[in-house]
Amino acid sequence: MPVRCPSGIPMHGTLSVHLPPEPAFLPLLLATLRELSSRLGFSQEDGCKLELALEEAFSALAVPLGESTGDEAVEVRFRRVPLGLRISLAGHRRPLSRQDLTAYTPDKASERDGEAGLGLYMLLHLMDQVTLTEGTANRQELHFFKRLPEGAGTPPEAGTCPPPPEEGEDRAPASADRVLPTQKDALVQEGGFPSLPWAELLTDPSQALFAARNAGGRNLALQGWGRHDARSTLGLMGPCHILPGVPEEPCRRRLLRAVTEQAIREGQGGLLATYPLGEARSLPPEGFAPCALLPYTPATPFSPETEGPCALLFHPLGPSGVLGPLGVPPTARGLLAGLYARWGENLAPPQEGGREGLAPRSILSVTSQTPKGRTNLRVHAYGADFPLRLRELTAHLLERGYRHLLLHLPLELPATAFEAEAARQQGYVLVGVLPGTPGGDELLCLHRSGLPLPQEAAGAAEALCPSLAAHLKGEGGALG
Repeated sequence: MPVRCPSGIPMHGTLSVHLPPEPAFLPLLLATLRELSSRLGFSQEDGCKLELALEEAFSALAVPLGESTGDEAVEVRFRRVPLGLRISLAGHRRPLSRQDLTAYTPDKASERDGEAGLGLYMLLHLMDQVTLTEGTANRQELHFFKRLPEGAGTPPEAGTCPPPPEEGEDRAPASADRVLPTQKDALVQEGGFPSLPWAELLTDPSQALFAARNAGGRNLALQGWGRHDARSTLGLMGPCHILPGVPEEPCRRRLLRAVTEQAIREGQGGLLATYPLGEARSLPPEGFAPCALLPYTPATPFSPETEGPCALLFHPLGPSGVLGPLGVPPTARGLLAGLYARWGENLAPPQEGGREGLAPRSILSVTSQTPKGRTNLRVHAYGADFPLRLRELTAHLLERGYRHLLLHLPLELPATAFEAEAARQQGYVLVGVLPGTPGGDELLCLHRSGLPLPQEAAGAAEALCPSLAAHLKGEGGALG
């Protein structure tokens, strides 16, 4: 039985509608969305934003009156997700690009894409997240997400923290394996771990929950695994939840082994974990090494985004060796070589990078999980206008109060070795590298507006990754 919300709509329940991309069908879609948003608990204001966003997205794809051939079709999916509602449109009449999502700015409307550009601009600013992906059968999919107000549409937490094992009860983990959906009720009745998102971890195929148990079958510790939302080759490891009075390290080792085996079965090349710096209470997981330092803790399927600083830790699952050639900036080669060496890989000689042979225009995309929160800027292709495009986009986001601008530069592109310096001149500071991306690794650069790291993170950051912490100090992102 799926877990149902008070609205009666099951978590991950999906309503799919197939219809011609013609304006006459828009009222039907809006009426459907109005009913869904009301039942899920969205405010009237957020419901209006959702309707306007859907109208703009559908209108951008609609066939003008009299031009339909009868063969066009759009699939619109409404999906209830843990934090809100996700809407996607697939089967576009004309191809879109990620550049379309950010090409329009109000002060340069005459140079941009007119009404279509304005519609996508409104969509980007009405929703909490907008992405464009390649779907199946050579179709593109436009996704947008709206977060529910806190406490709306979510079931009350079940259970309270269980008491520690009684005196004489076996506290040593004897096994660790995946929790099946059929075991959920028994796990909840046991009364523990109320903060975990049970429905998602046990029903979403992109996530899993593992339990360490004693010889009697009692759950001593739990840990989640999930796929990275934008990187199929990278797994995410959630925090380890351990009962009081239970020895931590044996549980952590067994759970890590179980999660690692799951990631290998999924064909993933590595695991990523977040490690809070301000309140670190245990050593990093065995086999993990730092790959980046951030002034916030990114959201995962197991926990929301928080303001606390963290380190990103990486654990490779594939064979180690020589990586490359990568577009590593000359000024960062020593730092990155040291980071890669900590998980057993060596950098090949750098590629020669420059602007020769670049296309006229760059392709960048922007996603933000909250209107004023963490924002990712991804480079998909370099063009001769990259410094100008990056400057315009950065200024546009900062003027509107966005913060923690994290720039992702693809290391497999030779031009990164050259363009990373252009980003540095515009206030972006190297904070690490993200391994295991589909096309190669990514250089992570954070805008100075998100620095420095808080003082309480200084000691932990320097002990965990002295070279990267020293680099931040040298770049003006001092710790404290």
